[in-house]
Amino acid sequence: MHLKFINTKKITLFLLIISFIKNINSHVFLVNKKPQEIMIKVLLNKLSSTPKTILSLKSKNGLFIDTKDNNKKLFISEPFMELMVKDGQLFIAAKNHITNKITSKKIESNKIEINAVNGNIEYNKINYSGKLVFLIDKTDKEKNLLIISKLSLDAYVYSVVGSEIYPTWPFEMQKVQAIISRTYAINLINENNNKKQKQLYHIKNNNFHQKYNGEHNYKRLKQAVIETKGEIITYKNKPILAMFDACCGGIDTSKMSALNYKAAPYLSRKTPCNYCKNYELYRWQVNYPVQNFIDKLKKNLDIAKKLVGTKKLLDIKIMKQDKAGIVKRIKLIFSNKEITLNASQFWENLKENVRSLNFTIKKINNKIIINGKGYGHQTGLCQRGAYELVNRGWDYKSIIKFYYPGVDFAVLQYAKA
Repeated sequence: MHLKFINTKKITLFLLIISFIKNINSHVFLVNKKPQEIMIKVLLNKLSSTPKTILSLKSKNGLFIDTKDNNKKLFISEPFMELMVKDGQLFIAAKNHITNKITSKKIESNKIEINAVNGNIEYNKINYSGKLVFLIDKTDKEKNLLIISKLSLDAYVYSVVGSEIYPTWPFEMQKVQAIISRTYAINLINENNNKKQKQLYHIKNNNFHQKYNGEHNYKRLKQAVIETKGEIITYKNKPILAMFDACCGGIDTSKMSALNYKAAPYLSRKTPCNYCKNYELYRWQVNYPVQNFIDKLKKNLDIAKKLVGTKKLLDIKIMKQDKAGIVKRIKLIFSNKEITLNASQFWENLKENVRSLNFTIKKINNKIIINGKGYGHQTGLCQRGAYELVNRGWDYKSIIKFYYPGVDFAVLQYAKA
């Protein structure tokens, strides 16, 4: 294995400027100079740094490792390396494939950044472009290891579009998804930039934020990112919280009690979307044998504690539901006591089959029967509805304006401070 240190300069701070399509004036998020890409940091995983943990990384042509020790980079010529964390300390190691000799190094700082010499980095059987950052979070009492993918916004959006919709969907729908995913990301980047105590990442890789599965081979999706490059959705000169889900089930979002419509009035859509009605999860039903239902609830430790000592389940009732039909609280009536659960607790271990919190529930004999509407949180853009609108000839701007009433469009300018 060949090891070589390279001096590096300090990383410059990337800032944003936004210019509006409707006029020549620009709204400035931060002061900017020459054009440069916006970078985004995506949290892939959070692990304990106390027990010994070994992570494997691969890259065909070797790796550059910025150890943050004295502004130097370490070059590893081998296509495979390991990173170990133990007792809050980082170590790296690589084996020479000819001599089988292992070379290791202790990292003095709490952070390293790794990028491939050429191509991508493979981590956990997924290929990533850009850099992978391994950081022990000293602001956290647990001092967890954060694994972060750091890449350009365009590369991120390209990946997310391939994860959030089917790559075979119409090109206009791909443009819709590219714009809402870019807007969602920019909203969180901007939100983090405005915090006094900034997070170490901008966005998470999960269904509550956006699914990001690294590099993919759906090259035709790249054209949707290129043709909408930098385009985002705005409300009063700010990027919106561009929420979206798979199927809204025809809900009237203006009646949902959980949303702050003063902060995000564009999420209060009074015109129901019934364009998703041909999707199989527009209406759905799931049945559980009573004991199976109870066993699933017990997977939540807090619920399991409440269920200790309960006897026969007699009935189940919805205790609170907003005007849109979203369930807030449920009561389980046993022969010896009653238990109240909030809906999010209830849903946590049933979400594989209970597709939304817009449902009715009843006990009939030895079965729990749940009838529901839609798939997801049912807020913002409905992907199945938007797909149908594309098939009816709507363009991406008309679709976005339908699902987010009162919004405008803007184009990001990329700048380097």
